[in-house]
Amino acid sequence: MKGNCQACMRFKELDSCHITSRGAGGSDDESNLLLMCRACHQFQHSQGWNKLINKYKHLASILRSKGFQIQDVFGVKKLVKYAK
Repeated sequence: MKGNCQACMRFKELDSCHITSRGAGGSDDESNLLLMCRACHQFQHSQGWNKLINKYKHLASILRSKGFQIQDVFGVKKLVKYAK
């Protein structure tokens, strides 16, 4: 499917990216997915959410709207899901 990447905002072919991976208990529910181009999706997997959010600041508000928050846990920033 083509559309605007939720990270870089460019019009490209899009991948569904799990915010919390299925291996970590994440679901295929829309609230756990972002639509991103392949480059941004690969960047997220190789560099992590923090670097992707630092690169595209608006992602923090998109993630918050889906019930996620970045927390500093023992000096390591993690993306945490909160119940709405």
